[in-house]
Amino acid sequence: MALTKKIILFILSIIFTILLLAATTSFSADKFSGETLEPNSRIYTMEWTSIDNEDNKIFVCGAKLSTFDFSGRKYIFEYYLILLDNDNIVARFEVKAIQLSINNIDPPETESLEMKVYGAKITRENKDLFGATRDSNPKGKFLGIEFTQIDIEKDKQLIKTLFGGNYNLEIFIMPMTPVIVPILKNTHYKKNSGDIIDVCIRELQEHQNERRQTGIKYFTENSYKIG
Repeated sequence: MALTKKIILFILSIIFTILLLAATTSFSADKFSGETLEPNSRIYTMEWTSIDNEDNKIFVCGAKLSTFDFSGRKYIFEYYLILLDNDNIVARFEVKAIQLSINNIDPPETESLEMKVYGAKITRENKDLFGATRDSNPKGKFLGIEFTQIDIEKDKQLIKTLFGGNYNLEIFIMPMTPVIVPILKNTHYKKNSGDIIDVCIRELQEHQNERRQTGIKYFTENSYKIG
């Protein structure tokens, strides 16, 4: 009797499995979206950007932010003023998004994939502080925008903000939906930390005036690849 029950249960289980598979394959999958709050550790690096030419004259001043989380994704924001060969100072805004994969632990072996950035901005308390979108040039995956019309005082403040933290990054890897990355306050930013960039930009302007007066030219094409 017990054996008969076991045989019947076994047969029923097979029939149930067949019916379940048939039901699964005969209906389309349900798709939905939602928001979740998941903890993710993040590492930040803020640094000033100051580059001299061969005569120890400043020709680049700015700040650079790099942030890396434990999903293996890294974002790099950089804003700087640069003295060009034509003696004009312009501003450049660059954003890179990189996905890192660890192929082997010992010995260490990694692989990085640069993702295309369509736009990026810096926000604080739901207000846009600064941002830019990709132009019509399809070359390159990173976002690189040059501004020929600049305001030195506003640019100084933007550079200090980038270094000081306490804002959100919004990066458009998908054209219509941003990835929002919170940037903590830079604990190393003190009251007089901004003096560093003030001095750098003052020397940059002095270098510009000197070149205009003397007519001396420097070739700084490599500065287009600061980061």
